[in-house]
Amino acid sequence: MPRSGIFLLCVCLAIGISVQPIPAVDIGAQIGDFRLSDESGNTHTLSSHSGKIVVFVFWSYKCPSAIRYTDRLDVLQNKYDKSRVVVVGVSTGNSETASAIQANKANLKVNFPVLLDRDGSLATMLGATHIPSVFIIDGNSRLRYRGAIDNDKRIGDGKRKAYAEDAIDALLSARPIEVREIEAKGCMIRP
Repeated sequence: MPRSGIFLLCVCLAIGISVQPIPAVDIGAQIGDFRLSDESGNTHTLSSHSGKIVVFVFWSYKCPSAIRYTDRLDVLQNKYDKSRVVVVGVSTGNSETASAIQANKANLKVNFPVLLDRDGSLATMLGATHIPSVFIIDGNSRLRYRGAIDNDKRIGDGKRKAYAEDAIDALLSARPIEVREIEAKGCMIRP
C-alpha cells in the first residue's frame, strides 16, 4: 500500500471513521449499467441486453473448479434461446491477460465472451467470492440469483441440483425462484 494510503487509513482509524467494504447488492435489487470490454476488445453494457436474462459466470482458466464446469457451462449456454438468455463470463482482477484468456477459451472450447473486470467492481457489486459462480439478472436489470451453478454433480447424475438452470427456467415461465442464493465453492476471488 502506498504511504498516502497508509496515512489516510491511520487518520480514519484515529478519528473513528471505520473503513467498510462496499456491500453487494441484495437479491431483487436493480443493477446499475456498466461498461466492460471482453477478451477480444468488444465493449459490453448491461443495457445492451435489456429485456433479456443475463447470466454472469465468474470464470478463470487458472481455476481447476471452473475447468471442471466447462461442459456444464456449455450446456447452460446452449440450452436457452439466445434472444432470451445471454451467458457472459467474467474474469476479475489483473492476473489473466486478454490474449491468455482467448487462447485458453479456444483450448477449452468455451464459446461465451469473457468480460475483463480488472478493478473487481462488478465482482464487488454482485458479491462474487468464488470461481465459478453465477449471477442471474432478469430483463429489468434486477439480480435474481447469486451462487453456485449446481451442487457439483455431473449432468445426468440423479442427485444433481441445477440451481442456475432452475432459476432461469423459473424466470422464463414467470414462476418464483425457489433457491435465490446458495454459497458457491471453488477458487476464491482475491481483490
